[in-house]
Amino acid sequence: MNRLKKMLCGILVACMMCGLLAGCGSDGIPETGYVHFNTSGGGVWNMYGWMTQDELDWYKENAIDSYQQYYADKVTDLRVVGNDGKTYVALDNEENFSNVQSILYAFENDYLLENISAGMTTENGQNYMNISFTVKSQPEFDARIEKEIAEQYPHIGPVEVADQQAADARANKLVTSFAEFDFTFPGEVTVSGNSNIVKRTGTNTAHITLDLQDKKETITIKGSLTDNGNGTVTPPAQGSLDNFKKVNTYNGQFTDVPANAWYKKDMATAYELGLVSGTSANSFNPNGQLSITEAMVLAARVRSIYNGDNHDFTAKAGEYWFDPYFDYAFEQGIINEGTFHLLNGGFTNMSSGTPDYGPITRSSMAYLFASALPDTCYPAIKNVTNIPYDKTDGKPGYATWCLPIELCDSAIYKLYNAGILNGEDSKGTMSVYKYITRAEVVTILSRVVDIDSRK
Repeated sequence: MNRLKKMLCGILVACMMCGLLAGCGSDGIPETGYVHFNTSGGGVWNMYGWMTQDELDWYKENAIDSYQQYYADKVTDLRVVGNDGKTYVALDNEENFSNVQSILYAFENDYLLENISAGMTTENGQNYMNISFTVKSQPEFDARIEKEIAEQYPHIGPVEVADQQAADARANKLVTSFAEFDFTFPGEVTVSGNSNIVKRTGTNTAHITLDLQDKKETITIKGSLTDNGNGTVTPPAQGSLDNFKKVNTYNGQFTDVPANAWYKKDMATAYELGLVSGTSANSFNPNGQLSITEAMVLAARVRSIYNGDNHDFTAKAGEYWFDPYFDYAFEQGIINEGTFHLLNGGFTNMSSGTPDYGPITRSSMAYLFASALPDTCYPAIKNVTNIPYDKTDGKPGYATWCLPIELCDSAIYKLYNAGILNGEDSKGTMSVYKYITRAEVVTILSRVVDIDSRK
């Protein structure tokens, strides 16, 4: 899990606290990579990881299993000598992305950048990708570092703080920039802003040198998504509920689903749309509790089908099977990582060797499903203003820890007013800490993807 974000840490997220620049400075080289857009606005990107040749050689000689698992298939021919005099090897981390939100995912950290935006526009029948962000000033950044040092070392005095800053500054001088990367487009690109930060290095390429200046600097990049080779434009994938198509056939193969079960129709719908599967060839386990992992998978699957991006959820070597789903959910903004860890109180059961995050509650599931699709997919058909919450907890089938109810409140009301949730009794009661079953989930799923089934 979090593989994508960890891969990107060098560009921004690792730039934190007093070790911010030292993290790059210890390497003596900036983070390096590229973003290649295709005509639909997706593409591939790669932020190279760097390891000294000595470190790599050590793993090959002393930790061959780790070398084979984490490094062997990523080693490239790209080698540079850093400002510290060491030889560094670039490790390949190329990833596909389906839309620009996947790029913005790398820019969440507020230490270097702000006012980040990106999106597609159409002008005269041609599609363009527009990207803009503001690089913070050196004084503003220094003030942030000073604050972090003071908070991290509250027991040391101003002189010692100054000494710490001076040491950081010396380490930082090893770095010529925090990160350097290219944005390449199918068609011509134009740029504006400080030439020390952004330059056009080819007809189709903008080079970014992410560095701090004396004052804030805003840069913009406008790249054509027109293929210069044939002048055609491939329309971006359009998010639509019409993208949910029948891909399976249910013929009563789940013997634990009675013919008159209240959830049978919804289960069949979710199964035929490829959203859920059985726990075996002839079993659905309707009364089984849905796990947090399964809930994340469902949310990612729903968003991908809606986006029409045919996202590849195949796990790579060294990943858990669900990692690609988690990454996609984070990239798409369905849930952020901090909120995810609140989902289970940060506890992970590793007794089986695979992370087990436990079952998910009704309120937490509402949070995920309310974020799985854009707000436009949840038009209000009712005006529910007072939902009775049953906050029973601590007994079998109920959680003692889940997302704070205050965090889930707006999601619950959204789904009630959209006719997706209706409560468990005539009063519309919501048992917020109660674990949700697979039978209950398929009912919600079918209403999420089919507006006509809502009530």
